[in-house]
Amino acid sequence: PTEAEWEFAARGGTKSRHYKFAGGNTLGSVAWYAENAGYKGESSPDFGTHPVARKAANELGLYDMSGNVWEWCWDWYSDKAKPPCGPASGSCRVIRGGNWSGGVDHVMPSIEAKSVRLNVYAEDSDGRQYDIKIQNATETAMKEGRREGKRIVQAESVGRMLRAGLPIEDIAKYLGMTVEEVEKVSASA
Repeated sequence: PTEAEWEFAARGGTKSRHYKFAGGNTLGSVAWYAENAGYKGESSPDFGTHPVARKAANELGLYDMSGNVWEWCWDWYSDKAKPPCGPASGSCRVIRGGNWSGGVDHVMPSIEAKSVRLNVYAEDSDGRQYDIKIQNATETAMKEGRREGKRIVQAESVGRMLRAGLPIEDIAKYLGMTVEEVEKVSASA
């Protein structure tokens, strides 16, 4: 969906009761986030996503709009975006909602991709799982990555994606980069 479509759906559309979160005013009743998703340290065995519909739905019958997993929007991020569609191009996509690995402070009605760290998981043909972290410039302040356009991408993360067997074209599309930029970043690992 576009960000405007996501917002309309999350807020309950025309049936909105103007809750603080999608479906209610009490976060724990509508969303999964680190503090209620089984987090007991980085190696928590039960820490992760949860089946849909275990928390309350919003006014439109939609579940997990404030937590469990981020929802990617069609729009590119812009400080000046106006509904119904954001800009046609940009350096990072908008994500909305909240996720199971983020704390309470990451669950908001409006969060954009420029201000969060995304975790992506991949599995190779031998069953090994990779935790791939993609961080944005506003959060990392250039301390851990290399600049490619306006996006900071850790060379190690790109290498993990490639070793996991993800096609370079898909990696480039996901990161909003060209194939050549991905190759350049992976070569510097």
